Amino acid sequence: YDLVRKGLSTTSGGSWKVEIVKSGQALCNFRGSGGQGQLTKGPTLNDGAWHTITCARTSSKVTLTVDGTSWSTSKSTGKISNSSAILIGAKDTSGHDQFTGVLDEVVIS
Repeated sequence: YDLVRKGLSTTSGGSWKVEIVKSGQALCNFRGSGGQGQLTKGPTLNDGAWHTITCARTSSKVTLTVDGTSWSTSKSTGKISNSSAILIGAKDTSGHDQFTGVLDEVVIS
């Protein structure tokens, strides 16, 4: 269930997203000119408690942090540049893959 994303897997110029998958874990995905880096890790988040999820990438690594614990994978994703809108809580503007929980704060930097 998408928390925040920019673009789809078919979007020219790449895409990125943060979501909670059916297992209840967080997923972090970046797809750019150099390839795709993805991580699914951490505790089950559909427990009714508040959680902090952070996805980050550098030139050679993708990192997922959940409630202060981090996991990373070595992957160069390259440049991501598209004109898609940033969507919060859904995969696309028709509401597909809608997140049905509560989001308190989204920060993109």
